[in-house]
Amino acid sequence: LTVSLGVKNPDELDVSLSTLMQSATEDEHPPGNAIIAHNEGVDLLPSNIELSGMETGLFNVMSREYVLKSCIEGMRKNYDYIRC
Repeated sequence: LTVSLGVKNPDELDVSLSTLMQSATEDEHPPGNAIIAHNEGVDLLPSNIELSGMETGLFNVMSREYVLKSCIEGMRKNYDYIRC
């Protein structure tokens, strides 16, 4: 989906879903705004190959099922729908 919405090199992004999730697991402040506004009125929280590595990294994280929720919690007020 990230590439389909026009992100040419998602692996070169400074901030993506995986970096936000990594920050959440380490109780760090998120590194910045990762949302990309698309010209068709859709906002995108891009992902890349690092997200695959997060799956393995989450194996030993306490409450891992809530990591994604904590990442998007602050964004919820800006959207009617968030599709994961």
